[in-house]
Amino acid sequence: SITLNWQSTSGSLSFTVQYKLSTAASWTTVSGITSRQYNLTGLQPNTQYTWRVTGECDSGYSQEATFTSGQTVYCTPAYTYDGCYYGIGINQVVLN
Repeated sequence: SITLNWQSTSGSLSFTVQYKLSTAASWTTVSGITSRQYNLTGLQPNTQYTWRVTGECDSGYSQEATFTSGQTVYCTPAYTYDGCYYGIGINQVVLN
């Protein structure tokens, strides 16, 4: 499994995560997340995924980030307050 983590400056208390195979057109959507992390399970091994996140107080999704399942460390673009157009940004992905 993979734990997705993010930061939010928008005041959102509920978040929606979308993820997909990086080569896929459609997203899997998980809504009603009440913390700033989410545990993804059932991923295909050694496969690249793309993910993004939004909150109920945000006007759109964060920038997309990718990770490859089966790798030991994942780093995605760091969250910065000034650089985050929607008030929400991707922080890190941790392999469990």
